[in-house]
Parts: sequence; structure tokens; C-alpha cells
Amino acid sequence: MEHCAGRRDAEVAVFDLFNRCRDEGRALLLLSDQSPAQLPLQLPDLRSRLNAATLHALNPLPEDARRRLVQRRARARGFDLDDTVLDFLFRRHRRDLPALLDLVDRIDRESLARQRRVTVPLVRAVLEEGPGLKSSQS
Repeated sequence: MEHCAGRRDAEVAVFDLFNRCRDEGRALLLLSDQSPAQLPLQLPDLRSRLNAATLHALNPLPEDARRRLVQRRARARGFDLDDTVLDFLFRRHRRDLPALLDLVDRIDRESLARQRRVTVPLVRAVLEEGPGLKSSQS
């Protein structure tokens, strides 16, 4: 929503979409880093609709839950990530979920292409060859 706030044409479009969804009995999911009260909205009616909506704060998964999810993704792709590999991965790579899941997919492809088990040296090679080097920690 923060990309629409302050742009009258975008706010009108969101307002119209909100009303169409409500009239058709459909759900609408809007995302923002800020609450409706914090957004610099120009349309008072849009602000009113957003303030009346159900709000949910989403927090990042704790690291232990991200580790379990990464292990499940690996198992779904047909391989296991032991704790040593997982520890290495979490120390050397960004820890946001999209980056982690993308890395699991890359590790799977490389493991199959090289016909190698998933080990720390293989993960190190994948990290050195591609995007996703650790730039920040989540």
C-alpha cells in the first residue's frame, strides 16, 4: 500500500477495487510495511475503509522454524540437509526465507548436475558461483 499512498490515481484504483471486492463478496489482501494510520493517504474514504479492515501483523519466522522449513524443502526435493550443512548455510547465506528456499533449489540442481551428495563443500561451491551471498541477516 505504501507504493500507492500519496498518488491519487493509485488510491482511487485501490478504493474502486476495494469496493468491487466487497460488492462481489470477495476477499482482498493488501500489504504494507505501515498501518493505514501511518500511510500518507489523500483519499479520506480509502483511509476509512482501510482503518475498518481486519489488520494482521506478520513477523518473520524464528530461525528454528526457518531451519525446519528449509529441511522440509530439501526433503521434498529428494535430499537431506544434515545439521552441519544447515549450520554452514545459515552462517554463510542470507537468512530471509525466499533466499533460503531459492538456495535449496540451486543446491538440488547442482547436486544432480554434479552427481554429488549435498555436503558443505558442495554448498560452498554453489554459494561462490551464484547470487545470494550473505549481505544481511534477517
